[in-house]
Amino acid sequence: MKQKIGNILFIASILLFVAGGFLLSQKIQGDKEADKVYEEVRDAVSEGDDPDGFTVDWEALEGTDVVAWIRVGSRISYPVLQGKDNAVYLHHLYNGKYNYAGSIFLHAACAADFTGDNSIVYGHNMRNGSMFGTLKRYLKKPEDPYFYIYLPDGTRHTYQIASVANVKDGTKAYTYQFADTGEFVEYQKYMISKSVWNTGAKAEENVKLVSLSTCSSIGSKRGHRIMIQGMEREVRQVQEPASWYSPQDEPENTEMEGDI
Repeated sequence: MKQKIGNILFIASILLFVAGGFLLSQKIQGDKEADKVYEEVRDAVSEGDDPDGFTVDWEALEGTDVVAWIRVGSRISYPVLQGKDNAVYLHHLYNGKYNYAGSIFLHAACAADFTGDNSIVYGHNMRNGSMFGTLKRYLKKPEDPYFYIYLPDGTRHTYQIASVANVKDGTKAYTYQFADTGEFVEYQKYMISKSVWNTGAKAEENVKLVSLSTCSSIGSKRGHRIMIQGMEREVRQVQEPASWYSPQDEPENTEMEGDI
């Protein structure tokens, strides 16, 4: 009997090992596919490395759910998607194909033109450094104190980093609407106090925020997240608006779903 049980356990362990190897190979293949898709879209629609020379061929993105393009440091350069809810692009590429790596996406309840008080942008913390996989570097030292968001109206929005914090999903850090100016200012003070290093930022009444959120390696399953928050410092017209662009209506309130 003991030998029979031992054989069963041995066979079960082999099956688990094989299954684990298969899932790992599938994930690696998926990561490569996502990298290829987004490398192709970068080559097709973007030009220039310098913020003053970078433009987006918005016409090539017509008919997709792309609402912006984001650049953070030297490695993050992606279209920003927005779905009808926050589950859509958690594990789908911009072309609609399922992929674990998903896409960079704007919270479904935030204004697509980034005019809200606090626009929250999500991306996976990928081990190969893709998506928001390099944001963790900002916990030690910022590669660049600014990041940039380009909109199909032809504008480039420059954000200065005000806070780099370890936060918990679903907490005060993820507030995107505020009852009044006082509440908004208090929120900024809270986030600045949470920053792991002193950015020198001060709370302001009339400012737009963008919060970049990704999973933290210290415990993503327990809701730990990394959030980099920037204050809008400049809006500049850098190219002609997309021919298909038109202002969008305010989205309905939507709850965040998924582990990101």
